[in-house]
Amino acid sequence: MNTNGKPTRAVADRLAGTNGGSLISNKFVTTHNIRYTARQNPVSLKMAVKESRSTSDFSVEVMIQLPKMRVVKVPMLVTPISDYDIIISMEDLLNLEAVIDCQKNSIYFSKHKVRVTC
Repeated sequence: MNTNGKPTRAVADRLAGTNGGSLISNKFVTTHNIRYTARQNPVSLKMAVKESRSTSDFSVEVMIQLPKMRVVKVPMLVTPISDYDIIISMEDLLNLEAVIDCQKNSIYFSKHKVRVTC
């Protein structure tokens, strides 16, 4: 997967803890000079790890690319995450019409007819 044309370590996570949004690493944003905007209302993030909390004061809109698939203006919250560059929330997976197939260990984006093997 590429984000704004840069190779990205991504994960789809129903437990992203974002109260309705995907996450992007602040390190990825600064490394690749992605323009971000300050949020009027910071978003409190509750992670899956017990009592792990963070706040996102900034947001971005990025382009996500896979072979034969390009989605522009995907909103993401900028936050310090270390294991991945982006975490795609369940809400965004629904918006992208993604179907998670555990038997095939893949995610199928039906609207774009693209399957990603995990």
